[in-house]
Amino acid sequence: MRLAYVERATGELALGPPKSKAGKRIVGVPQAIIPALREHLRLYVKPDAGALVFAGIKGGPMRRSGFNKLSGWVEAVKVIGVPGLHFHDLRHTGNMIAADSGAASRTSWRAWGTTMSAPR
Repeated sequence: MRLAYVERATGELALGPPKSKAGKRIVGVPQAIIPALREHLRLYVKPDAGALVFAGIKGGPMRRSGFNKLSGWVEAVKVIGVPGLHFHDLRHTGNMIAADSGAASRTSWRAWGTTMSAPR
């Protein structure tokens, strides 16, 4: 069963089924990042089936509002020379690369739940 955390207006995090079909999709992982992902799993993820891959400081789900600080995102994008890049921009960039490579047709963009805009 696939589950997702949703942050309610009260600030409470609720675990339940994904809100849409898009939350149940399979996402490919580029071969080039698999060694880094394995290392992350080894160092930071508990060995039980319900463990979160990316957890907050206390081991619980990470809130969107704390992502930049916990992940060091702002500093990381400055180091790579792209200050102002937002995490969600990566989704759009990945979709553009997939479309340009022929891996996806323009008609499948709606299924991905995104637009064909370029990154900010």
